[in-house]
Amino acid sequence: MARLAAGNPEGPDAGHIRPQRVGDAIRAELASLLQRRVRDPGVRQVAITRVRMTRDLELARVYYTLLPDGGDLRAAARGLRRARPFLKRQLGTLGLRRVPELTFLHDEAVEQQDRVARLLDEIAAMPAPDTDDPPVEDA
Repeated sequence: MARLAAGNPEGPDAGHIRPQRVGDAIRAELASLLQRRVRDPGVRQVAITRVRMTRDLELARVYYTLLPDGGDLRAAARGLRRARPFLKRQLGTLGLRRVPELTFLHDEAVEQQDRVARLLDEIAAMPAPDTDDPPVEDA
């Protein structure tokens, strides 16, 4: 076991770090491409939130959300599907042995975080309960 770790200059956890680094590079490149090169109006308001790579770097799960006035989610999904071949060709400039297959998934985590933040704001805006009254006990 020690020989495997010693033979790997990046350490024993390098198998987890490389997919993350590649995913970050793909996220940055896709965000740039969507902003500057893709002309489909359906993807103009798309923001790439994260990219999860498989360990073998064959598949990239690309999570996206719509900007606040982002429009139609269906149009964005359609636009991303149409742009996929172009985006994959452009990712060839990253110097990977094989460009991964791209799967676009709507990232619901952002909307859930916004919903939780709104609920917390509503709770904070509620009047404080009157603490002068003694607690009521059930019999």
